Amino acid sequence: MKEYLKKIGYFALVYILTDWFFHNLSFFSNGEFGVSLTVDIWTLIGIIILVIHSIFHIAIIKLVSIKLDKFIYKSIKFIIYSAFIQSCFEGFDVLFFSPWKKIPLGVVYFFGALYFIALVLSLYYLWKYRVELAGGMFIINLIIYKTNLAVLNKEDFLDRLVINYFNLGNYTNFCKGVVLLIVLLIFLAITIFLRKKGVYDYRNRQEQWQEKMKQGYYARYESNSEQ
Repeated sequence: MKEYLKKIGYFALVYILTDWFFHNLSFFSNGEFGVSLTVDIWTLIGIIILVIHSIFHIAIIKLVSIKLDKFIYKSIKFIIYSAFIQSCFEGFDVLFFSPWKKIPLGVVYFFGALYFIALVLSLYYLWKYRVELAGGMFIINLIIYKTNLAVLNKEDFLDRLVINYFNLGNYTNFCKGVVLLIVLLIFLAITIFLRKKGVYDYRNRQEQWQEKMKQGYYARYESNSEQ
């Protein structure tokens, strides 16, 4: 139980700090360089909600790890990346699920669980490219919140692009999410291609050595080849 609470603590901390970055931190306020942090009753309520969600997410991670690989639950680094990427998925969440706000809460949590499972599986199988995945999610979420895409009742750059250049007037916020998802996939394809070509490698020597010797996370490749 102590280990479970520790995992929740890590997940919640990263989840909350990332959420604060997008919602409570303001840069270049009033035309001047600076950083401002807003803390009010709604911020505190938001923290409580995010902690509750963290309990839910860690439970999913634990269940997936039982079925797939203990590494998923045991690795603090995996927990941190999961929390960061989940928080950065919020922009997609707004665009994809806003049309169905009236559906029952249980259905919302069901689909929320499904896409978080997909996220965990993606992170697991793309662990070698976790920085690219996290970086791509961060960039897309930043675009969504800094260009009014998350403000569904205001015109944004995608509205102008689609209407002025593609003559499409009847498209939805869901379509915007699909467009940005394609952009994310292109970003991942390019960065993963560059990694495979040896253009760069952010990993430290220890992890590169683990991959070479098939130890730690990379030991799964050894076990798969034996099967």
